[in-house]
Amino acid sequence: MYFKAGLLPAARQLFEEISHRDVAIWNSMITGYARSGGLDSAKEIFELMPTRNVISWTSMISAYSQNEKHEKAIQMFLRMWETRQARPNEVTLTSVLPSCAHLGAIELGEKIEAYARDNELVANVFVGSALVDMYAKCGDVERAMVVFRQVETRGNIFTWNSMIMGLALHGRWKESLELFMR
Repeated sequence: MYFKAGLLPAARQLFEEISHRDVAIWNSMITGYARSGGLDSAKEIFELMPTRNVISWTSMISAYSQNEKHEKAIQMFLRMWETRQARPNEVTLTSVLPSCAHLGAIELGEKIEAYARDNELVANVFVGSALVDMYAKCGDVERAMVVFRQVETRGNIFTWNSMIMGLALHGRWKESLELFMR
């Protein structure tokens, strides 16, 4: 409520007055600051948290990715992965894959795909779509097509657009047009 009204100092003051803060309260502060463009404040709250869960980590990864701080999004994801404080879920993967695409970090994208397959997350339309988009933007159109074929029946407009644009971007106009016509 405070964040939506732009009352960031009031939100922080109320937060400071709460004696027992559960993880949901901490996560609300992270999300509120992130949505208000206060990435430094969101990171400060994140670092102060006594216990983090997947929502805490994903909120920071998503905030960095959505604000085009792609290196920081990937660093946060790798820190999450390496510390094993939380297991990445569908939302985590769909938050970090656009940063992989933007930076051309295909090796990390491949590791994320392997993790998604091991944890049966590729079937998730959003994860599948993010993988198609990442591979297409990184120039591996063949791999994008493999993932696309696995999710196309469940896919959404984003999945189809990512594949069509990926083909067109890499000079495969005929295939792009054929896919568009389907």
